[in-house]
Amino acid sequence: MDFTQDISTGMDLEEIKSLIPHREPFLFVDRVLSCDLDRGTLTAVKTVGAEEPFFAGHFPGQPIMPGVLIIEALAQAGAIYISKKGMAGLKVLLSVSDFKFRSPVYPGDTILLSLEVVHVSAVGGKCKGVASVNGRKCAEGKMTYSIFKEKEKESL
Repeated sequence: MDFTQDISTGMDLEEIKSLIPHREPFLFVDRVLSCDLDRGTLTAVKTVGAEEPFFAGHFPGQPIMPGVLIIEALAQAGAIYISKKGMAGLKVLLSVSDFKFRSPVYPGDTILLSLEVVHVSAVGGKCKGVASVNGRKCAEGKMTYSIFKEKEKESL
């Protein structure tokens, strides 16, 4: 996966909030650096502050970011891409597969979230994601999404 090319302009936090419903403390994408709808790539960042609420209880004294939250950050980046592609509805993470955690993420790190979208349709999508800090791979795997339309959300 080549995520070095910045083809389009990025997105700030307000635009991200207009695309996905997540809010603090469960919003894990700070900004989008690039989104190429033709190539199916998106690159975003999450700055991991020392004050993040999960650090108080996740290995106190030697805090690391929980792996499931790294997956969530990648999943939110995928939901942003699917939204930019014009797919309406609530994007819900349906499955994760082949995830591997390579190295820990610490307070003060900035995670680069790199996605390669495999498939997008009106009912969902699939993508591969890589999270890295300073060129060091932290996590990677595959995600599948489902898109719920308004009628379906009422039954949830």
